[in-house]
Amino acid sequence: MSNDSILLWVDVTTLMHWQRPAVGIVRVEQQFCLWLLAEQLPDVGFCGYDKSSRSFYAVSREQLQAQLDRIQAIGTRQNEAVPSGDWKLHLKHRLKQAIGYLPPALGVRVFNLLQRLRPHAGRLWRGLVVARGRLAAARRKEEGGVPRAFTPVQFAPGSVYVSMGLDWDYKDMADIYRQKQERGFKCLFFCYDIIPVLMPQLCVADVSRQFAHYFADLAWAADRILCISDASRRDLLQLLDTLGVPCASAERVHLGGDILPEGGLQAPSPTVEKVLAEPFILFVSTIERRKNHETLYRAYSRLARQGVALPRLVFVGMSGWGVQELFSDLRLDPMVAGKIELLHHVDDADLAVLYQHAQFTVYPSLYEGWGLPVAESLAFGKYCLASNAASLPEVGGDWVDYLDPWDVPGWAERLQFLFAHPEWVAERNARIAREYRAHPWRETAREIYEQARALASSSPGQN
Repeated sequence: MSNDSILLWVDVTTLMHWQRPAVGIVRVEQQFCLWLLAEQLPDVGFCGYDKSSRSFYAVSREQLQAQLDRIQAIGTRQNEAVPSGDWKLHLKHRLKQAIGYLPPALGVRVFNLLQRLRPHAGRLWRGLVVARGRLAAARRKEEGGVPRAFTPVQFAPGSVYVSMGLDWDYKDMADIYRQKQERGFKCLFFCYDIIPVLMPQLCVADVSRQFAHYFADLAWAADRILCISDASRRDLLQLLDTLGVPCASAERVHLGGDILPEGGLQAPSPTVEKVLAEPFILFVSTIERRKNHETLYRAYSRLARQGVALPRLVFVGMSGWGVQELFSDLRLDPMVAGKIELLHHVDDADLAVLYQHAQFTVYPSLYEGWGLPVAESLAFGKYCLASNAASLPEVGGDWVDYLDPWDVPGWAERLQFLFAHPEWVAERNARIAREYRAHPWRETAREIYEQARALASSSPGQN
């Protein structure tokens, strides 16, 4: 299909494959598409990319809206707290999630088998995770992923292809570059960060070389790259210079920070309602090595040994890579028993309630391309104690206090001060709520759209 009336083609491959609540990169793509659908812009079309056939296919507005609605509904009121000190409940929780991907009859048989093989559950877990991934991929083909039969799209010369998702998973950049050269369309891509190249030790397996190639291919294919912070833009340009790869244009866009659901706060789920029963501080992030939950755990353990009265520390996020030793420490350390709680699959409605009721938030990440939870914390009028790494000072400005992410004694000392002076925290929260103005997602979306329109109207060499 050729559609010459479409000026901007927005790739929604990531959204159409996504099966969890929107976070990070997915939230950026989600918010941009929500704005585009609301604006009903006639010169915008939506597409996906099928890596196996190296072809683009059309995604209707109705299909996209249905998938956005599905993502919003995923996990709603289904989060489940897992006490950090009970590994059996944690394993039961993860197995319950995995079995949920199976057809009901098969799920019952697998569950009964696991009951008989409970002594060997640890060794079986890895195999079950792999099977879950394969089954989920098959189900996505039936429920909103890449259609079995799709309508191909060919972009008109001069049109702009916009892609902002998990392109290293779903795209063949060399093929997109080839198609661009053949058809004469332009490409607008995103760079969120180059962490796999800068800090490969914090990523799964040996991905540094893979991502170096990805960013080189991205730069060759792109007519313009949008970066989410000055830090990520600086790092990208330095990497491309090291690789000897030209970059046509790299600009910065400002991400939104408002997630308050329409209609305001809603009643919390039973799990979150239990959290609200006592004072707590909040850390919103995927639980992985780079996010540095380790520093908070060690600071909490240190303070507990000193006899400091501690509020509950709530980790909100999915489990990621490289944190099994952390989970083991949380399980076995009696000093933090009952003081650190994990919440997985928290939807936006519950997340808003948690932000609203937290005493304050923390964010000790070792490196960020931006740092959405810091912006979200401020948007909810909550003080944040954050790492001073990379882009985080850009996000928080003078509203946030910063520490070296590796400085466990420094974090312990500052946390002890905040716990001992709730009136100071309350005053900071009140000032933030009174004076801070969050950058709305609709403005982010408009900025991306204007960047794409400007690229469409530019002449070769003026990108």
